[in-house]
Amino acid sequence: MFDLYLLNLIIVVGIFTVTIYRAWIEKKQLNAQERIKLIKAILETENDTIKELTGEEFIEMLEAIME
Repeated sequence: MFDLYLLNLIIVVGIFTVTIYRAWIEKKQLNAQERIKLIKAILETENDTIKELTGEEFIEMLEAIME
């Protein structure tokens, strides 16, 4: 009988751990989606300016956005 309770406890703890891990992954994904939307908005509004940038200036701009 005690074995059944122990097995149930292990399963519940395992499910809880997986749920917490999934919530953490979804939060990271949401943050990434927000960052992608921000980058897309910047690229669309600064389209003409970006066309005039050199490769190094473009890289510097992207690094500034990512920070």
